[in-house]
Amino acid sequence: MLIELTSKIVLVGDVAVGKTSIAKKYIYNEHTIKHLMTIGVDYFVKNNIINKDKNQYNIRLQLWDTAGMEKFRSITKMYYMGASYIIIAFDMSNMDSFLNATTNWEQIIHNTIQYSIIIYVGNKYDIANKKVLDAVNIWLSQNKHIIFFKTSLNDIETINNIFNYISNDIINHYNNNTLPYGTTSSTHISTNIHKKNIEQDDKISSSCWC
Repeated sequence: MLIELTSKIVLVGDVAVGKTSIAKKYIYNEHTIKHLMTIGVDYFVKNNIINKDKNQYNIRLQLWDTAGMEKFRSITKMYYMGASYIIIAFDMSNMDSFLNATTNWEQIIHNTIQYSIIIYVGNKYDIANKKVLDAVNIWLSQNKHIIFFKTSLNDIETINNIFNYISNDIINHYNNNTLPYGTTSSTHISTNIHKKNIEQDDKISSSCWC
């Protein structure tokens, strides 16, 4: 049986923390040291095929990469709606970006959309500042429910880990009949297509310390 699941993922965070680089590394395995600053929103799509429990899952991940500059926030906020997952990214060599991620960005997300699953990503761990690393470890020890990944653009597996986690989380929710907010599904058996409706207002809670 082929099961197609489509999820919207929005990346937020300060300027230059690596949001666009993370998206492009995952989609194209492309690592560009210098690229133009995101103006507004960039959009990427990738299909992640997973064979599990005698079914084949096509996880269609829609990545929305938003600008980090404050002057664009009134525009980018509208793109948060319907997001199954919000990735809040910060730079592990920049303390301000970490503090903003865990205070300002977290508050913006909670005030804008309540049902998305939040994932924190500490990018550039290969050049992590010791003070930031220590602060992150303290933060994680105090918030064991946080979903957190360390990433480096020099290590594709650290990037893939985020989206593999999301894909498998979607499958697990699907099998428990609790699809994440905003995620849609369709099941294909031979030539018959069955579309399953989900309750958009169900609040999904998730906990993991990765």
